[in-house]
Amino acid sequence: MAELNKQARVTMQELLVSSLVQADALAKLSIDNGVITREEFMKKLSAERAVYQRFIAEADQEYKINSETLQTTWG
Repeated sequence: MAELNKQARVTMQELLVSSLVQADALAKLSIDNGVITREEFMKKLSAERAVYQRFIAEADQEYKINSETLQTTWG
């Protein structure tokens, strides 16, 4: 195992790619080993995507409201 360089910094892109690779490998292993079916995985993936999209939409709306409040207060 490679030694961990505690001084090294990870970019957001590296972190994203690493997370995607790990999730992809786990999904493939689970499907290949019969833990879940591809259909079950796709159904769950779709449901989780919808949750995240709602979360992002709510966060965007909250940011918009807070930005408008700041503009009104400090504008």
